[in-house]
This record gives sequence, C-alpha cells and structure tokens, in this order.
Amino acid sequence: MKNLKKEYKGSVTIFLSLTITLILSVIFVLIESARLVSLRTYFTDVSYLSMDSLFGNYCKELWQDYGLLSINTSDVDIEDCLSQYISDNISTSTLIDVFDDNYNLLKGNLKEITTSNHTYLTDNSGEIFAKQIQAYMKYASIDNATKLFENYFKKDKLEVKNYLDPDSTPHPDTLEKYNVEHIPDTSECLDVSSSEANDYHDSLSELITHHLQHNTLLLLVDDPLSISTVHIDKATLPSVTYLSDETIFIAEGYLESSEVYSVNKVILEEYISTHFGCYTNINPKSKLKYELEYVLMGRSDDDKNLLSTAAHLIILRSSFNSMYILSDAKKYTAAHDLATKCIGWMNVPLLTLLTKYSIISLWATAESFLDVKDLLSEKKVPLIKDDSTWTLSLDDASSLSKNTVSKNDGTDGLSYIDYIKVLLIAESDLALRYRTMDLIQLNMRHNYNETFSLRKCLCSVDTEIKYTAKNIFLNTSGIVPTRSNSLFKINLQYNYD
Repeated sequence: MKNLKKEYKGSVTIFLSLTITLILSVIFVLIESARLVSLRTYFTDVSYLSMDSLFGNYCKELWQDYGLLSINTSDVDIEDCLSQYISDNISTSTLIDVFDDNYNLLKGNLKEITTSNHTYLTDNSGEIFAKQIQAYMKYASIDNATKLFENYFKKDKLEVKNYLDPDSTPHPDTLEKYNVEHIPDTSECLDVSSSEANDYHDSLSELITHHLQHNTLLLLVDDPLSISTVHIDKATLPSVTYLSDETIFIAEGYLESSEVYSVNKVILEEYISTHFGCYTNINPKSKLKYELEYVLMGRSDDDKNLLSTAAHLIILRSSFNSMYILSDAKKYTAAHDLATKCIGWMNVPLLTLLTKYSIISLWATAESFLDVKDLLSEKKVPLIKDDSTWTLSLDDASSLSKNTVSKNDGTDGLSYIDYIKVLLIAESDLALRYRTMDLIQLNMRHNYNETFSLRKCLCSVDTEIKYTAKNIFLNTSGIVPTRSNSLFKINLQYNYD
C-alpha cells in the first residue's frame, strides 16, 4: 500500500508570526517609552516632594526667635533623612503584595543620593544671612529708621519757596534764626588774665583727657556696680571662625565701601535694633546684656562694649555740641575771648584760631559727658541743643564731675537707642552681619542647644538622586542581551529663597 505523505507549507504561519512579533515589538516599545517618561516624571515629583519634606526640618527655635530658615545639620543628616523620605514616597503598600510587584508599572528603587554645593548662613561674607533678613523684614515697617531725624529738623526747616519765588517775602523770624553773624556778647566770657587763661585751658584739657581715659563709666553711670561684667569666648563665633581677608577688620569697624547709607543697611539696622537689647533695654533671655553695644564694638566683655559705645557717643555728641557753640553768639564770643587771652601778646591769627577751636572742642566734649549720662539714664537728648537744654558754661566745664546736674529735662530729642541706630548705620556691613550672627549663636546656645553653630545651618544644596526601574516590556534578557534596568538621574537645586 502506497503511503501518502502530505506536505504542509508553513510560510504563511511564519510570516504571520513575524508580523505579530514586529507589531508587538512596536507596541511594547511605545508602551515602555511612555512608561519610562512617566517614571521620570514620577521620580521627579517624588524628589521635589521629598526635598520639600527635608527642608521642612528647619530649626524651629531659630525661626521663632530670629525669623531665619535653615537646617541644623548637627541634628539632621540630610542624606539619610532625604533617603528615608524618598523610600517612603516611592514604596506603595497594598493589601496584596503579589499584585503590587507584578502590576505596578511605576515601581522603582532609590539607588544613590549625592549632595554638593552646600550653602550655610555664614557663607558669602554673610550675604546669605543678609538676604534672609531682607526677606523676613519685607513687610516690616522701617519708617522709623528712614525718618529718624525728620521730627527734629521739621521745626527749623527753611521755607525754600520764599527764596525761589521772587514775589514772596521771607518771614523776618526765619531770616533771623539763620543769621550766622556773631554779635559780640561778653556775658559768658571768663574774667581772667592771660596767664590764668592758659592755666584754665590746660586744666580743662587735662580734665577731659582724664575722664575719657580713666573714669568714663564712673562719671556716666549712677551705680557702676550694676554694670554687667559678662564675658564670652569668641573662639567659636562666626566672626572669628569665618575665614576671610576682611574678617581681621571686623573688630575695627572697617568700611567695605564709601557707601555708608543704603536701604539694605537700614533694613539690617532695623532688624538688629528690633531683635536685640541694649543697656537701657536689656533682654532677659540673652547671653550678653548689652547686645547692640556688642554689634557696634565686638568686644568680649559687656562692660568694655558699654565703655566703647559711650566713648563713641561722646564723640558724636561733641560734634553736634560744637555746632551749637559755633552758632550761639555768646558762647562763640566766650571761646574766642579765652583763646585771645591764651595767645596774649603774640596775636598770631592762625594760633588764635587753633586755640579757639580747641576750647570749643573741649567745652563741647564736657557737655557731651552730661548728654551721654542723660542717655544712659533713659532721658532724651536733642540732636542740636539750645539754651534751655545746654548745661555747662565755659567756667563750669572745668569743674565737671559725677555730681554735675544736667539742665536737660529729657522729654524731647533722641533716646539712647536712637543714637545707637545712628552709629549702626555708620558701621561696616561685614561687621554688622557677623556680630549679629555671633549674638544669635550665643543666644541659641544659651537658651536651647549648647552645641548650636550657625556654620552648620544649611540654607541651600544641590542634589543628584539616582533611581533604577526594571524594564518590563523590553526585558529580553536571556534572548537578546539588553539592560534589565533603566537608570534615572534627577538633579535639583533647593534653597529657602
């Protein structure tokens, strides 16, 4: 019997199989591409969400007391903390783990976290610190700082329109007030001979020099024993640990540029005067009792800061008192007459002029002692004094002592803290920033954490986060050599701005 053999052709089947394989490959490539794009978006969202959570770990006490946002890296390990947040966000918990493992198309794993470009509050010459203060003070009122002298010049302000308008006539009182011609009036002149005038000038000079060099605070403060003697160790403070060519000038009040007055400095000055105490307004929670004085002088001791501040105020007040003496006919004449007697028969105009201004300077400085004593007693002192607030005659200046009573009633003018603000405006930006940081670190250690350091307060960081995800639709390992996992790199720059 003849065997019948049937031959089957498989070309159609093979063609269809190849066609279906090709179609499926295209579909899988499209699906996998869409999946990878979704994964990158998902990992990016997870990264931002985790960074938000990380930067939510700012130091609460630093924010509450000083309005500064930063992460204390002594308490928070940013990489471990970020890793934990990411792991919590990319892990999905379901009731059936098998379902999660096999059907979750957005499943991935954290591979590595790398951080760089860490920026701390003390970096960039304190500019990071200053920017945070500017942001914090954005809605704070700085009208008091910008209008500091307005009320004190308003009543003496010239009516400029009287001089610009040819049809207008200046008021006689206005012109008389600004008449700078010195009318001789010897009512305050000393009745002394030439030799006595020289002795008086020398004794006045020695008296003022002695008070400035030896017993300034004893003369200015009613109870010297009440002065704080708190001492601090500056070895770990930002103004010392920050390494810069400029830091050696911080204690000397070095000016970085000729621009002393600026809006940013006014903002910084207002922040400082708002958050820190001084001799007349001590903050009970502070380490140093005279904080504003420290910002100005940067000394390690409270009493030295107060002494140096008082000396600066005496110099400041002396300049304004000299202006008043020059504008007052009687006082100017008294100084000129005494200078003429000191020179005597020589009658050298230049020598007379120098002696006259020396007498005016000494007289103004003697009055300044009383002014600063009033300020430390929480009285107000006018910027430019008048006859009702001026105390010392030229004769009385030589007998200045602790018992000398001021004629100023202290109800009108600038207070102690107002004069401190004037000195702060004239201080270097660099010194203001770092001495303010010193105070913040001291108070944070004093009240909350003995190891707190602003050098470890992180404000911004660059982060590279790597994720891996298994290839699902293109995983042909074992058939065609391909990568079984895809790698995703997410780069973020995050800060508190």
